[in-house]
Amino acid sequence: MSSLHHLIRNKNESILDRILTCDEKWILYDNRKRKRIWLDKGEEPQKVLKPELHQKKIMLTVWWTSRGLVHYDFLPPGKTITADYYCLELDTVMKKLAVQQPKLFHRLKPLLLQDNSEVHAAQNTSAKLQESGLEALFHPHIVLTWLQQITISFRI
Repeated sequence: MSSLHHLIRNKNESILDRILTCDEKWILYDNRKRKRIWLDKGEEPQKVLKPELHQKKIMLTVWWTSRGLVHYDFLPPGKTITADYYCLELDTVMKKLAVQQPKLFHRLKPLLLQDNSEVHAAQNTSAKLQESGLEALFHPHIVLTWLQQITISFRI
């Protein structure tokens, strides 16, 4: 089904109430401990070294709907998302969604809005989406283009 079809057929329920989306974000962290010391008047504080060139970072994945947060997870330090990990995340999210938002899960059927990363386009991911019954929407800039086309066609 095309995104255009979703926009037209959803008159009673807003399409925005059906969208499930996710994002990944690198978070830099630095766990340096600073000492508190009393300085005499005119005494210079100790110099603090600049952070390392290669700082520690961890990846956060967040899943949400218009009703709020569904799931989040921190990957081990230095690890990135793979297609297999993304498929495991989809399983976890669908289980949580069934409990947190049963109406969306059972009756409305969520629409997965995701970006065009390689992980989201992998064969494993496509198979998992079909298996779970999730329908994927295109990237937002494509949906916005279709919205503009709809607006123009209704004006004519």
